[in-house]
Amino acid sequence: MPAAVVFALPSEPKGGSAPDASRILRAVVGLLVSEDLLEQELLTFSVAPVAAASGEPAIRIATIDERSGTALNGLGEARIPIDGHEMLLRPVEAHPLAGRRSYEEIFRRASATAKEFCFEFLTPTSFHHGDLDVPLPLSRQLYNSLYRRWKHVHTRFALHEEVVDAADHHLAISSLKIETTSFKEDRSTRIGFTGTVAFKASGSVQRDILHELNVLADYAFFASAGQKTQIGMGVVRRVEAGR
Repeated sequence: MPAAVVFALPSEPKGGSAPDASRILRAVVGLLVSEDLLEQELLTFSVAPVAAASGEPAIRIATIDERSGTALNGLGEARIPIDGHEMLLRPVEAHPLAGRRSYEEIFRRASATAKEFCFEFLTPTSFHHGDLDVPLPLSRQLYNSLYRRWKHVHTRFALHEEVVDAADHHLAISSLKIETTSFKEDRSTRIGFTGTVAFKASGSVQRDILHELNVLADYAFFASAGQKTQIGMGVVRRVEAGR
């Protein structure tokens, strides 16, 4: 089932100073993500630096792959070798960015009437369009990213392909509070955005499509969105409108 787990990191690994976040992310991916997931054209996991409630650094790992989700939920403490030292990862209980939910629960619990969709983008997000990177919360790019992930992993509760067109034609931005943010990737820097965006559906959208728009909005918590989710980009969740 889709799952997200947050692991607290020590401020300094035993025997030396803390490595930078990119090295930690790569080490975590290598230890906790199976090789077959790394080889997929469409990645079904995300790894990103976050913060625990205590303020200590933490790593969030999320997956939409049902087999990996079950394994991720069963993890306790984990040790990862990095820069010649050993770093202990400890699961953070009741973290707001952690959770799990089956595909059936996501599908059946989603509203069929809610017409407001507010998303909080917690890490730099950018979408790929042709040869371009699009660092903007456009409804079509967002929903296409979520729909492709759902379709890639799950077939029992199939969604209509028209849901992406519906997002493009029927979701209007009602509130926008974002800022441009950069994300360092090895020797290059990518441009993304963080912040919140709210959409409101027009009255003409069909009820079954409206339900699927809500399904994917709830699914975003586990799926993340856009590109480079394996190195910290694209963490997004649905929040209450006006937040």
